Order: sequence, then C-alpha cells, then structure tokens
Amino acid sequence: MQMGFSSLYAIDQVMDAFKISFDHEGFSGTGDVVDVYNEAVFYDENEEPFTNGASFNSFSDNMYLGRGISYFNSLDDYNTIDIVGHEFTHGIINDAHFDALDLEGEAGAVNEALCDLFGEFANLSGLVDWKLGAEKSDGAIRHYDNPKAYGFPDTYLGDYWYSGSGDNGGIHTNCTVLDYCFYLMANGGSGTNDHGETYNVTPLDNGMWDIYDIAWQAMMHYIDGDDDFITTRNCFIQAAKDLYGSCSEEVIITSEAFKAVGISHYSPQALATICGTYSSSLPNVLKAFSLFRMPWLSIQPISEHALLPLTQEQT
Repeated sequence: MQMGFSSLYAIDQVMDAFKISFDHEGFSGTGDVVDVYNEAVFYDENEEPFTNGASFNSFSDNMYLGRGISYFNSLDDYNTIDIVGHEFTHGIINDAHFDALDLEGEAGAVNEALCDLFGEFANLSGLVDWKLGAEKSDGAIRHYDNPKAYGFPDTYLGDYWYSGSGDNGGIHTNCTVLDYCFYLMANGGSGTNDHGETYNVTPLDNGMWDIYDIAWQAMMHYIDGDDDFITTRNCFIQAAKDLYGSCSEEVIITSEAFKAVGISHYSPQALATICGTYSSSLPNVLKAFSLFRMPWLSIQPISEHALLPLTQEQT
C-alpha cells in the first residue's frame, strides 16, 4: 500500500509539471488514461526474474514500477519522481508523435536521454541532482554530471561507447553522452573529450529552464523516427533558433555543448558558422493528437509472477 501512495504522489507531481510548464496533459497532450502498476516483476534474457526496474509499455500505454532489491525496504522502490517522469516521457514520445522515436540504436539512446532529462525536470519540486533515481537506497541508475566516472560514455564514439547488439544497441549506456551534453548546457563546464578536443561551455542564462524549453521544442517538433545523434544535434540547434534567434547566445551554447561531447566533430555542419548561416534539413513539424479520453489515473497492484515482454523499454 505504501508503494501505491508513493507512486500516486510521484505521478501527480509529474503530470502537474508537464501541465503547468507545457500545457501538456497525459501522454498525447490533451488527456489520457494513465495506468501505473506497482510491484512489477521483470524477466531477463535468461528468464530470471528481477524487481529493480521500471518500464513503459508502448502497446498498452501502461507504466510498470518494480519494488527494488528488497521487498521490505520502501526506499528501494522504482517510483522516485525522476524515474516516473522518465517513464512518463516515454509515453509522450510514443503517443504525441505520428512517427515516434525508435527504441534501438542511436535513436533509442536519444529517446532514453530525453526521458532522463525530463525525468529531472519533473523532479524540480524536489532535488535536482542530475542523477536518475539517486533517492533509492541502492543509489543512482545513471549520473548525468560525470557519467565516465561510473563506466558510462560522455563522448560520442569515445570511451565506454557501446557498439554491440545487447540492450537494443546499448540505448541505456550511450544515452549518457547526451545526458552530459544537457548537463553542460544547463551548468557549463570545461575539459577535454575523448577525441582530444578541449571545450569550455558557458551555461545558458536560465540554466535548467532554457534547456527544458529547447529540448521540448526539439522533441515535440523535430526529433522522430530513427533520428541519430547528429540529427538530434541539428534539431536542438534549430529549436534554439526558433526560441531565441539565429545569432543568439542560446544557439551558440547549444552548439558548443554538442561539440563538447564530440557530436559536431563528425557533422558537416561543424564547418559552417552557427550564427546566421546555419541550415539543416529537418523533418516536418509533428503535431500532438488526442485520444479523446478524459484524464484519469489508477494505481493498481499486479501479480508478482506477471511476465513483462523483454521487447519493452526498461529504465
């Protein structure tokens, strides 16, 4: 029961955050049924059960939250605000787009990174720590501010970059390159990336608020389908131009942050001047659609023996 109340509080905070800031209700944007299932049990590739996970099912539009490593420790539950916000963003990407962003390869990593970012956004009522699920007793799932220190990549095609076929092409590993990029946009930072390129990124004037506005514009109007990291970089620059103008500091900072993590190093646009001359071929503007259902919310327990398909996204 305690997990149900905690999940109810978390989804309420998440839905309020998107409604107040972006006037976006539910997954599609105009109101949806949001079902959250607690005490979910997942199964790995060897059919071994585990409970330390969370998932959004794109077929049923349901969210599943695991109990964590200990059934008796409520601090293990995978229902922190940022984790619930992460899964909720998967629902937005899935339901508010005609051609939803894929969940494999680079597109899948982009998908995960956007969900990481907006999971942190939904946590603004509490602690913004640039980590996923740090409030759990077993610690954070991912660290956005310094992923390399935890064995995750912070540079495109650099150290710890995963190039195998597991985890749909490493979507829960390679996403930290963009996580770090978003962190730099909001907070700034300097250093040398894995390709030997030095960087010194100035933070956006309004930090987190600016990156959320730019990311929302890019996610809702440009990024879709099988878009890779370079396309995502182009979409973010275009989104910054939409909001702040082509010669704005926001456009330059966005470009510098992507360059810092090695993405623009591989892009032909790196040879062009960002201010005033940037151009890109972008997908058509995407529009949200309504399922014509009244907003509703239910928190429901499921059997501890329920089997969830391995093909579904898991945090």
